[in-house]
Order: sequence, then C-alpha cells, then structure tokens
Amino acid sequence: MLSRIIGTVAAVSIGAGALGQDAFYDARAIDGRDALSDVRLLQTALERVPPGYTRFTAKEELDRGLSGMRRAVRTGTTDEEMYLLVSRFLERIRCDHTKAEYPEAMSSHRERTRTHLPVRTRFFGDRLFVHTSGAEGIERGDEILSINGVPAAQLIAETCALVPDDRFTYDARAADGE
Repeated sequence: MLSRIIGTVAAVSIGAGALGQDAFYDARAIDGRDALSDVRLLQTALERVPPGYTRFTAKEELDRGLSGMRRAVRTGTTDEEMYLLVSRFLERIRCDHTKAEYPEAMSSHRERTRTHLPVRTRFFGDRLFVHTSGAEGIERGDEILSINGVPAAQLIAETCALVPDDRFTYDARAADGE
C-alpha cells in the first residue's frame, strides 16, 4: 500500500493553536564557574567509567572537544545549550549507551507539557515516515515532508549528527547511512 503524505506534521497532529506559549522551555542560566565545573566532572566520569572511551576516537580529539566545550561555557551558558554541547560531544565517543539526559527542569517540563510530536518515526535515506502514532489522522507509513516548515531531509541530517554511533544498532547504522 502506498503511504499517505503529510505536509506539516505539527499542524496535522497537534493543531495550530494547541501549543501554548508554555510549550516552549524557559532555559535556565548556568554561570561560567558552574559550567566549567560540569565539563570537568564530565571529563573525569568519561575517562574513568566507560571502558571504551577512546575505542573509536583518539583521546587527543576528545580532549579538543572538551577544550571547545570549556571555551563555549566559560562566560556562562544555559542548561539547554549545555545539553546540546554535551550531546554533540558524546557523539564523538560513538557509543549508543553513552547519552546525555535532559536536565531535571527540562525533563519535568517535557513530562507536564506537550513538547514533542505524538509519533515515532523511521527514516530511509532523507525521507521520514511514521512508524507509530498516538494522533488521530496520522497512520503508520505516512511520509512526513516537513515539521514546522523544516524539510524532513534537514531534520534527519541535523538529528543524525547527534546520534552516538557505535554502528551496531539499527538506528546508528541508519544514521551513518548504512
């Protein structure tokens, strides 16, 4: 059976007015000293805990990544930006077991507010399809062309850059183009 095509998932699944202003997370400030302390803690934990910290990526490259994180946060940051920095850094380790978790405030916001689309997806190349849906009118196999005006191919590319890739799981292999 041919899949139906959904142009903009956000409008179809949630409704244009369903997301109020409270759906957007209010990032919390982290001063530079605390942010640098967090980067040091991250480095210490990664060098001591996972046995494969440098299995796929040279320590020198990881050290450069940590130095870049320190430069980025030394004058302060937000919990949202820190989450993205950590996620991007952890992708370099290429272990799908080593992932950043949302900060507590962000996780709490997500639990009480509709911030994510009610679908799970799969992608094939640069095409995005609904795998499971919790929304009326969206079915398995529907193709998503864009979300909030952003083309599916762009979303796939940006998301794949954040996937810790050990190349052993389906999602990691797909994100790597295999």
